[in-house]
Amino acid sequence: NTVDIGISNPNDHINAYEFNMSGIDIVSVISLTDPDEYPAEPQYEVGGNKVLCISLVDSAISKTDGSYQPLCRIQFETDKSSSNRELRIGSDFQTQFRL
Repeated sequence: NTVDIGISNPNDHINAYEFNMSGIDIVSVISLTDPDEYPAEPQYEVGGNKVLCISLVDSAISKTDGSYQPLCRIQFETDKSSSNRELRIGSDFQTQFRL
């Protein structure tokens, strides 16, 4: 299973991001941002539920005009031990997906 995460950010540039997810076990995460603009790779723990990314060079993800831009792609397995079958993304993302 995969899910693409996008972000709409009309207020400021983004130097780093972090969010938690529940109802899934993360298998892998890849960046969908332009590597020339934001050369950073998302960090995660296999089987975990947190994704974080920070650029260690002087770069940022650009502001948007209110539209969504791709952020990252998450490959995951559903959490078999949980009766919760919704993918919830914490932080300011406020997004839910029904699995």
